[in-house]
Amino acid sequence: MDDRQQHIEVGGGLQDERINQDFKDCLEKYTLPILAVLLVVVGLYSGSKWYGTIKEQRIDDAFVALEAARGTLGSDGLYLGSPDNLLDVAKQYSGRGSASTLAMLDAADIYLGAVRRGIAPGANLADVQPDELLDDERSEELLTKADELYKKVIDRTRHSQAKSVLYQRALLGAASVAMTRHDTVTAHTLLTTLAEHTEKLGYTSQAVEARARLAALDSYANPVALLTEQEVDPIENDPFIERVDDNTLRVIRQPEGFVPPGFDPSMLPGSGDKPKQPPADGSDTPQPPAQDQSTKPDPNTPAEPDPNAPSTPNGGGN
Repeated sequence: MDDRQQHIEVGGGLQDERINQDFKDCLEKYTLPILAVLLVVVGLYSGSKWYGTIKEQRIDDAFVALEAARGTLGSDGLYLGSPDNLLDVAKQYSGRGSASTLAMLDAADIYLGAVRRGIAPGANLADVQPDELLDDERSEELLTKADELYKKVIDRTRHSQAKSVLYQRALLGAASVAMTRHDTVTAHTLLTTLAEHTEKLGYTSQAVEARARLAALDSYANPVALLTEQEVDPIENDPFIERVDDNTLRVIRQPEGFVPPGFDPSMLPGSGDKPKQPPADGSDTPQPPAQDQSTKPDPNTPAEPDPNAPSTPNGGGN
């Protein structure tokens, strides 16, 4: 008998048909949910890419606005832009990278730099107007604004290692404000915090700078005292200057030909006289100029004929 007939099973075709039907039912049951999940995943991925692009564009816009608000860089390393414009950037682009924090730091630096210059922020340094000069009251107002901005940045970046550089800059700026006010206690606290922070994170150069500023604090604690008017030599002792009033001095006109004591007119350029040699014996009588030995004629050397002299016939006779 043929081997194929031995494996014939009654109802085998019905069993295969049942398996195919079960597979079809499974596809009909789960195809729609699977497609929905795939669509959601693709949509989330596309949305994430789109949001990332928009976020990067907004950060770029923030830094473009920051650069425009900073203005040009002055010769002392400080920006010459308006601090009000920088604070507007900090407010408008808050949360977009570090642009907002950098704008606050730049505004604080401008306030502090203005106090050091003694000139109001935004002034034309090449043509300073009288009303742009800072008095003590306006200087203190700018120092207060700078101090507040530095402390805001310190609070914002204190616990973020990724923003450590901004934190260091804010600490150093606040310490500079304190030293400008001769508040060595506050400056010592801030610089100590800066030194410990930079040493912990391995910022060697910043740690060295902080320690050096700490060592120099004593010089800020004892500023140089200016001499009083009574301690300065009175002008009345000068024979060439007379006082007209409390605020005016006048040079006394001397007679024609007057020579100040110890002054040698022959030393003036264009006088035509060679400078006199100092006395060899230490006396007050000046010596004549030294003769140049290199041009002194040798008596044993015959003189060269003068090419411009008239020639004479041989023998010299008439």
